[in-house]
Amino acid sequence: MTDDALSFLADSPVRSRVLGALQSLGPARPSELRDELEVSRATVHRNLAALGDRGWVRQDDDGYHATTAGLLVHERFEEFRDDIETVDRFERLLEAIPAAGVPPIEVLATADLVTAARDQPHAPVMRYVEELTASDTDLVRGVSPVRSEMFDFGHEQLLDAGVETELLLPVDVLETERGDAGEGLDQTLALDEFTLYVLEDDPGYGLTVTADTAFVGGYGPDNQLVALAYSKHDAFVDWASDAFDSLRSTASYVSKERAEADDSVQLE
Repeated sequence: MTDDALSFLADSPVRSRVLGALQSLGPARPSELRDELEVSRATVHRNLAALGDRGWVRQDDDGYHATTAGLLVHERFEEFRDDIETVDRFERLLEAIPAAGVPPIEVLATADLVTAARDQPHAPVMRYVEELTASDTDLVRGVSPVRSEMFDFGHEQLLDAGVETELLLPVDVLETERGDAGEGLDQTLALDEFTLYVLEDDPGYGLTVTADTAFVGGYGPDNQLVALAYSKHDAFVDWASDAFDSLRSTASYVSKERAEADDSVQLE
């Protein structure tokens, strides 16, 4: 679609609505379009004339029709507008994560979004724990680019319930975790239900996949979760599962055996 065509449709929202009405109504007279769109008769006539000049509508004995070109333009324009609305809605998340952490726009549109606010700075992580622990799953796979006690709390609840967990951590986060948790990390590593992998590079976003829900998180400069998108839609869960598998393919397995005192990480 050319810039001129985009500008033409964007200049008057009624134009795309006329095309949409003709698609759903079939042949229609101006009075029918006026009632359908709840605009003035003059507005209908003006926009029908403009659309006709572009070859997107034609007039026959039974009324006005959208042409094939008009129907295609309407479809593409509405898709474009929906995509822009999705980008606007997820702006806070998109500011905080790289392109690799963004699902296709039509998949992202299926998600709910929670963002941090001045009066609710922990809203995203609290929602994460709430939705994660409510998930009916026997497997959780996650990527955490930062260390978070609330994040750990949610996953500990699932581990205590016997839920199998695969976790990917950037090497610097694992170093911090080992230093802070000490023997606690070794005890977690020893659990049959827990498998840990280390990433050489920070993916720049958080990702979790359960049997029925997937999460994508963006973090601020202070390593706080500032935006969380989550969805039970199959397309979203499938995308997140593929993204996790891709990251895990580049990760190294962390042995369950306790690392030597002078080795921060024992890999296989």
